[in-house]
Amino acid sequence: MSELNDRVRYRALRGLGKCSRCGMPLPFPGPVRKLYCAHCQGLNERDATFWVEVLQYASRETAVGVHGFEVKEEPPPAELASDPVDAPDWLVGGDLPGLRLFGAALEGPGGELGPTVPQEARPVVMSCPKCGAALEVTGESERSVTCQYCQSAVYLPDPLWQQLHPVQQAGWWYVEYRGGTAAERREAAVSDKLRARVAHAMAEPLAPRPGSPAGEPEEPVSNKATIFVVLACVLSALGVAAYFLLR
Repeated sequence: MSELNDRVRYRALRGLGKCSRCGMPLPFPGPVRKLYCAHCQGLNERDATFWVEVLQYASRETAVGVHGFEVKEEPPPAELASDPVDAPDWLVGGDLPGLRLFGAALEGPGGELGPTVPQEARPVVMSCPKCGAALEVTGESERSVTCQYCQSAVYLPDPLWQQLHPVQQAGWWYVEYRGGTAAERREAAVSDKLRARVAHAMAEPLAPRPGSPAGEPEEPVSNKATIFVVLACVLSALGVAAYFLLR
C-alpha cells in the first residue's frame, strides 16, 4: 500500500461548456463552482459533485473526460511545474486525496471566478450614426444601445460586437494525483488483509490430528502451506475481478 500511496500521476484537462443564460461557449479554467459568462455576464454554477466526477473519471488508468472535458496523460510544462497549488479543501478527500493543480484558475471567497474582459474588449467609443455624438460601449452593453443625446436606437455592427465579445478559448490545466485510483486502493487493502491472514495462519503451530496416538508426527507443514497458497490465489483473482468491475 505504501508504494501505491507514493505513486504520482498527471492529467491535463480542458473543458468547454455552454452558458446557461446565452448559450455561448463557457470555458472551465479550473475547479470553480461559480463562473460568469464573458458574453452576457450571466452566472453559471457547477457544484462540488460536478468537479469530483470530472476529476475522478480523469484519474482512471484509461482517462475519461466527462461533462465536456478533454483529458490526456501529460505532466505540466516546465513553466507551470514549479508553481503548484493545493486543491481546495472542498475537493480533496475520499477518492481524491493529494490533489495539486497547475495553471488552473482558483475561485474567490464566495466560490466564484469573476468575469474576465480581454484587452480587446475594453470600452470602445463610436459615433452615433444620426447625431454624431460619442457613444461608449463595453462588453456589458446590449446589442442595441440608445444614444443619450438624440435617443436613437443604435444597433452595434458585427465587427464591433465581435471585438467586444471575442470567442473564448478553453486552455489546458493540469492535475497531480498522489496515490492510486479508488479501485486500486480497494484492491491493495484486500491484498494487505489477505497477506496478513496467511502470515498469521502460517505462524501458528500445528496441533496433532484428532485420534492420533501420542507421538505421531503432525501433518506436514507443506500441506497446510499449499492450502493457504491456493486460497490466496483464489482471493487474489477475486480482487482483480472486482477491480475491473469497479473501474
